[in-house]
This record gives sequence, structure tokens and C-alpha cells, in this order.
Amino acid sequence: MTIRKITSHDGTRICNDITDGQIRRSCIMDIPTEVLVENILMKLPLKSLVSCKRVCKSWRNLILNPQFGKMHYSVQPKYTSLLIQDNGFFYLMEQPEDEFSYKLRNRSEIELNSTRLKIPLFSTHVNVFNSVSQDPDDHPQGKNILINRFMKPEDQKYQILNSLNGLLCLAAGQSKEPVAVCNPVVGEFMALPVRPRIDQSHRQIKYEVFRTCGLGFSQKHNQYKVIRTFDLYLAKDPDSCDFTNQGTWGEVLTLETGSSWKSVGSAPNTRELRMLHSPTYIHGALHWLSNSMNNNSIAYFDFDTDNFGFHSLPPLRYLKRTPLLTISILENCLCLCDFTSYCYIDVWIMKEYGVSKSWTKLLSVDIIRQGYCCGYYIPLSYSIERGTLLLFHSCNALIYYNLELLYVRNFQVCGPHEFEFQAIVHTPSLISLKDIANSRYR
Repeated sequence: MTIRKITSHDGTRICNDITDGQIRRSCIMDIPTEVLVENILMKLPLKSLVSCKRVCKSWRNLILNPQFGKMHYSVQPKYTSLLIQDNGFFYLMEQPEDEFSYKLRNRSEIELNSTRLKIPLFSTHVNVFNSVSQDPDDHPQGKNILINRFMKPEDQKYQILNSLNGLLCLAAGQSKEPVAVCNPVVGEFMALPVRPRIDQSHRQIKYEVFRTCGLGFSQKHNQYKVIRTFDLYLAKDPDSCDFTNQGTWGEVLTLETGSSWKSVGSAPNTRELRMLHSPTYIHGALHWLSNSMNNNSIAYFDFDTDNFGFHSLPPLRYLKRTPLLTISILENCLCLCDFTSYCYIDVWIMKEYGVSKSWTKLLSVDIIRQGYCCGYYIPLSYSIERGTLLLFHSCNALIYYNLELLYVRNFQVCGPHEFEFQAIVHTPSLISLKDIANSRYR
């Protein structure tokens, strides 16, 4: 005889079966799927979900479901997380704002090995969707293929271009051309089509000089896109080395549908892309500094319309020293950091996007008095409640500034060896590239 005892806790039914005097206590596997997803898994931070993948196959399938990844990203609070890249690994400092600020205020160094997630970038195995994974269960028997490493671990010339919805756009080599889009947490990457720099077709020689690129998202079309711009040079005579400049041009690759680059016409003349001039995505557009027509401005590419445009700069101290300008995002606004005075860091935000008159000076920091030198400064996070500012400096340092107590602290990033690191603000997610590019592999 079987007697079932039902109890209720927080609206969830828990059943104990009594069979022939023996009690079988309910376990978490007895929880209905809807309750498990909505009341438990959706509320867990990402690192806990990565661990939950290993509980059982059914949980793994739930967590890796593309719809779950999108829903989880939409409901999770967007904490300030730093993604630090070093020698083939991503180190994710994923902490709530108050805890993050507290730990920086009471420490003089950051130990990479103590960060919450350490994610390898390299793998020798990919599956038929061109994805790599840390989880051996992600590769069913018979579907693995062996290829050369995506990037050599000893190669330090690649960089993170920008971050969007947990996805990273990566570049490699001297050209800084985009080579892949990846999700380091899920362990997937998508190799992008390589554009030849020299084209000798049609009895002409075309030569491209890469300018800038980055990842964006079109809300209107629900598509992820990569934009690249380049200077085009043309020699009509194949035997001649006399090239004429044809201007700057742009091309777009749509991850969901495209396997080749599509021209979007003439593009702004942008500054040469360096590690510290990473493009900035906000309000459906990618932004970077431009010097088109000798008119210094912020250029942007709108992913809904596939059109370029410009934003005016705020009133700067010394406009001709534009190499000391950087752009980023603060307070969910487009941000410009100005160090053209060599003494003060002026941080501006565009309070109303697209309105030049809405540029507002958020703060001004006398950084030289604190003993810091010239270079590039990129604001990473700012809290008006606690009066704190975190910056990345081109001298390989993270700088924490307390606006209330008026002190600056430099943080040494301690890795396994001496290295040059790259730090960006990153919000991790479980969004799957296989789901994004599903139509290309059916």
C-alpha cells in the first residue's frame, strides 16, 4: 500500500511517498519544471548556473536552452563586471556594485587567480557549429573534429574589440581585423569571413587599410551585426605601384543570415584603432572618435538603418589634443573622457542621446596632483551614491578615485606572470551563438 503525504512550502508542493512503511523523501528533482525555472534557476547568478549544468542532463538541457539564456539575461541585474584578458584566459570580476567598490577601497592589488570565473579562450576541438566548450558533455561522441587552435596561446597581439549582451568581438594580428564573435562563458565562438587586403580581380588592384570595427545589435530586425571600415586604394594598372585613395568605406556582416560582408557605402574617416580606442555600443549604434573633414567628432553607425552619422563633441579644454580623448559608457549614457589639459580628467556624459546641448560635465579630477602621468584614461564605472570612479589607464593600471575623500589608489593586477592586460566592462550571459546563427546550419 502506498500513502502520499503532500505538504506545501512557499506555494510549492513537496510529496513524500510512504510505501510499505518506508518513506521516500522528495528531492529537488521532483519540483515541476516551471517552478524550477521561474522560481529557482532564473534567480541564480551566472556562475551558479554554470555549476548547475553539471547536476544532471535535464538541468543542463534547461540551462543551455536558447530561450532560457535570453530570459535569464533580461531579468538579471546588470552589475559592473570587469573582464580582464591575459595570455589566453578571461578573468571575470563579477561582483555587486557595493561589494566591488568595498573590495577595491580596501586592497592595493587584484589577484587574477582569485576572481570568480577563469575562462580559457583556446581549444583544439570544435563541433559542427564552429563552437568550443569547456564542458566535455557539450561534444556528443562522433561529432568532434580536430582543427588547429583558434589562436595560439603565446600570441599576445589579439584584443577584445567590444562587449555586447555577453558576446565579445575579437580581433587578431597587426591589422586588428575582426576575426570572431564569442561567448566565453558558454564556450562558443563564430569565426568571421576573412577579407583579403589585396584584390587583383577585374584587371585592377584594390588594397585595403583597416580602420575600425565592432559588434552591434539591431532591435528593429532582431539581428546581431559586425561593422568594419577601411580605407580603399586602387591601382588601375596591375604593374603599377601608384595607388589612389578612394576614401573610407564600410561593410556589414549579419551573424544570423550572412556568410559574406555587405557594403554600406562611404564611412567616416576614423582614427586608427588601438587597444584603448575600443568602439562603444549604446542606443543601437556603435561609436568611435572621428576626424572626418578635419571636424573632430564622435562618429556612429546605426544598426537599424545601416547608416553612419556624427555627434558633436562637448566644449573641450584643448580641442587639438584629441588623441587624449576616449569614449565609453557611464550612467547608461555616452561618455567622453578628456585629458587634453594634461592636468585634469574631465568626464562628460550626453544626458539626452543625440542632443549635443545635453553634454554635461560629470566631474573633473586633478589627476596630476595625485602623482599620475599622461596617457589614456577610460572610465569603467561611476557611483554617485558612494562618490567613486574606476578608470583604466594605458600604463597598465586600474585607478580607483574617491570623490568624497579626494584620494586616488592604483591597483596592481597580479597574474601568473608579468603581462599587459586589457580590462573592459562586461555583462556575462548564456546567450548562444548557435541559436543566433541557427538558420545558417539547418
